[in-house]
Amino acid sequence: SPYGLNAGAGIHYGELVEGLIGGQKLRSYDIIGDTVNTAKRLCDNAVGGELLVSAPVFDEVVPDRVVSQREIMMKGKRQPLTVFSV
Repeated sequence: SPYGLNAGAGIHYGELVEGLIGGQKLRSYDIIGDTVNTAKRLCDNAVGGELLVSAPVFDEVVPDRVVSQREIMMKGKRQPLTVFSV
């Protein structure tokens, strides 16, 4: 990028809770749960131009081209998560 901007992304799937949160005057739509937290942490660990997918996504999709595989430690997790860069 001519401006030095880059973005990475992460994909994970699983169960979550979604809906409107709040009262009559102020409401917002939100999604919460371990699935959401894991997806966010994948995004946080992806470098510019990288797409990280979790093992559950990889097992379902089986991309044609995997650039690399690594394990990342995440807040709130006891074991590292295996991720694939595609």
